[in-house]
Amino acid sequence: MAGRSVLIQVASSAIPAYVMQSCMLPGKVLEGIDRVNRNFLWGSSENKKKIHWVGWSKVTRPKLDGGLGIQAARGRSTALLAKLNWRFHTEEKAPWARVLRLKYCNHQRLNSRNSNKLSTSRVWKSLKKGEEIFKKGTRWFPGADSNLDFWQDNWAGIGPLRQAIQGPLTLEASRIKVKEVGHFSGWDWDMLQMELPKNIQREILATPIPLAARAEDKLAWKLSAKGDFDLKSAYSLTLSPSSEVPFKGKWIWKLNTLPRIQSFVWQCMHHSISVRECLTARGMDIDNSCPICRNGPESILHALRDCPSARDIWHQLGVPPSDSVFFVANLKDWLVSNCNSKLRQRAGQLPWFQVFLFAIWMIWKNRNHFVFKGTMQYPNVAKEILGRVMEYTYCAYSHTAVKRMMMKSIRWEKPNSGWKKLNTDGSSADSLGLAGGGGVVRDEHGSWVLGFARKFGPVNSFLAELWSLRDGLLLCVDCGPKSKR
Repeated sequence: MAGRSVLIQVASSAIPAYVMQSCMLPGKVLEGIDRVNRNFLWGSSENKKKIHWVGWSKVTRPKLDGGLGIQAARGRSTALLAKLNWRFHTEEKAPWARVLRLKYCNHQRLNSRNSNKLSTSRVWKSLKKGEEIFKKGTRWFPGADSNLDFWQDNWAGIGPLRQAIQGPLTLEASRIKVKEVGHFSGWDWDMLQMELPKNIQREILATPIPLAARAEDKLAWKLSAKGDFDLKSAYSLTLSPSSEVPFKGKWIWKLNTLPRIQSFVWQCMHHSISVRECLTARGMDIDNSCPICRNGPESILHALRDCPSARDIWHQLGVPPSDSVFFVANLKDWLVSNCNSKLRQRAGQLPWFQVFLFAIWMIWKNRNHFVFKGTMQYPNVAKEILGRVMEYTYCAYSHTAVKRMMMKSIRWEKPNSGWKKLNTDGSSADSLGLAGGGGVVRDEHGSWVLGFARKFGPVNSFLAELWSLRDGLLLCVDCGPKSKR
């Protein structure tokens, strides 16, 4: 299954991407692409149907949200059209963008009563399909002489301000620009005809105005650290919020093991492997007792841990029969605690999490061999498990570079004689939406010369530190020390 998911991402999902970048494919074509990918992932064909153990809506979510990272055709198409919108706004001088702008953004079309009913090309219609996701993912950063509309443009990080307030605006107030209210020294609230709510004021105060006069308004992608368009985050915006309990399995994809074992653990966390209990829960009329011991229903825990044949294997691997924690925990706690264990296997001093992961995989393969062929595949499963763990450990760890730790003391160092030193810092409490920072200027003797501290509004720690540095440099410029460092 791990190999199939990789092939879907690099082949069948990538092939139509070229067409999707400029054209919205018909719904039946998109559904057909998803159907082909679904069937390939679970091994189905026209002549042979197999159970799709996890729903497609879950599979097509990001791995951190409980999916496999495979992108649904419709969501991927919409995300690529959002990218086309990004290019349309950032590549203004490109010939194709100029043609579309002159043809569809002229004064006559914009002032038409029924502009949506006017004839347009397929490219322009597709461009409008991705506009909603584009608007969700972008924001403007004002320049020094910003021409952004104060009310209608998304520059404050919370969407257009007109959507956040109620009540009418005069014609003069509705045309106000950001540059008329914001300056690098602060915000002139008297320019507005109303008093904004405190939470909106905090968002605006956290928006920096550039000091350089040549800085222009810049469009940025909100979900990217560098501000450039990111297809993965655009796809995540196309997904509807999940109403189910958040998937607590992000750690699965960080495990140092085979991808097929990672996929198996992922299915176990979703309670979606072909044990008798899961089959009967999906409507199959079969006996749900364990096919090996015939002692009670076959659940995932029974097949991997509680069946007498599985217990014997765990005992051989060093788990004592008296270990009540190991043999009593529920499925999720059992997988989480053992897969993230830092202990080592008692006999061979192998990492226990490696032994555990290979053990559940080999126990499952042995169980399937017995169910379908009537015999156990490995007569000594415990020995086979330890052998594979040693082989994998040697291959995975033998060429890993050893990280060398270097200790470096961090302390305040005085500046050269005649110089002043500025030290700033900022921090943020994300859960409270608060941030602040400050700084101090000291001379070569460590004596205090200048200092400041203030609140910034709802920004992260990185921006809080940048704000503090900016304010500190402005303070040095205003106070005019002869030499600064």
